[in-house]
Amino acid sequence: MTSPLLMLLPPPAARRPSGSAGGMRGGCGCGCRQGSGRRMHPLAAGLRWSCVTARWAALLRALCCWNMFEDWLSHQGVSWNLGVTAAELIASGAIPPCVCVAIDSAGPYRSYNYLPFPPGTGSGNFRSDAARWPGGGAQEFLGRVQHELLPMLQDRYNLAQEPSRLAFGGGSFAGVTALMAALRLPHVFGGVLVESPSLWTGEGRFLQDLATHSGRLPERLALGCGTREYSATREHERNDVDQLLLNQYHDAARLLQERGLRGPSRFMFWVDEGAGHHEGAWRWRLSGALRFLSQGWWDS
Repeated sequence: MTSPLLMLLPPPAARRPSGSAGGMRGGCGCGCRQGSGRRMHPLAAGLRWSCVTARWAALLRALCCWNMFEDWLSHQGVSWNLGVTAAELIASGAIPPCVCVAIDSAGPYRSYNYLPFPPGTGSGNFRSDAARWPGGGAQEFLGRVQHELLPMLQDRYNLAQEPSRLAFGGGSFAGVTALMAALRLPHVFGGVLVESPSLWTGEGRFLQDLATHSGRLPERLALGCGTREYSATREHERNDVDQLLLNQYHDAARLLQERGLRGPSRFMFWVDEGAGHHEGAWRWRLSGALRFLSQGWWDS
């Protein structure tokens, strides 16, 4: 399970490079010198951030979010590699300068923060280990992101406020949180990244919520999954569970398109053949997702 990912684009104009990225200029507004390496600054609530310099690339990160940035800190030894991926894309001119923030999870209570209901054990009890895990705090969690964290970051670092320049995302349980943000906060986050959302939770209840949704949706949504979400992650194979999860992802994609996310400029659905449910798979798809979500971040 991983932490939600919050991406914020700063307000200064970002223009597409004409020619090589070497002629670009950029910065984070922190006062550090371009090309000077890393410089640490304090952030509220026990977080810290670093300006990761790749010629002109600036990246904001919360160091306590183990699975997003550093392999050696990740509990499985592989992270999303968010910092390096974003910095390389910025340096190459593939995406405009942006700020990335990862929010730490609550450990054993992450299911409570990330899910709108207790997960249960899934169809056929294939997740009996989750039988007593809590849920139901996702709406409150998103409220804290919207009303506490986001204003603090925007005020302190002069970041963007336009929904078209704000994106939210996550994987696994946090993928469900990201889908909730897509349904309930499209006026806040114009872009949403959803990786391998745990749609099996609550006996598939979230798909029912999606089927009855009649409101607006974000400008862009990237949905990614693997074809072996269970078998490529667990010690034993369950082709039936792999197919169940894959069917749920296809159902979610269909419902999102039926409710307005039509066309390649608004919706990307990436089915990764043979991929499992882990950071390595999400890391592999991250570059493409960031390129897709950042299409609306450039100023003409």
